[in-house]
Amino acid sequence: MIRGLVPKERLLEWYIDDGWEPLCKFLGKPIPSGVPFPHANAVNGGWKAREEQCNKRWVDRAFLNLILGATGLVMLACGLRWMGMR
Repeated sequence: MIRGLVPKERLLEWYIDDGWEPLCKFLGKPIPSGVPFPHANAVNGGWKAREEQCNKRWVDRAFLNLILGATGLVMLACGLRWMGMR
């Protein structure tokens, strides 16, 4: 769809493996010298590490919600019982 909407001279079909050269040429910018092309998936253990970090955060929050919910129910039950004794 994009290929049909954008004029060919304004469209860059680029793959990350192509590196700096086609991207810089298309943008009319110099190729950075001595700067390796960034690979976000290779930083801090890559995709798998980020996925595991997100899963851990999700489990931690779910556990916290469970604890807070259970505490609230216990407090509600105690309050209702206390009010029933009056």
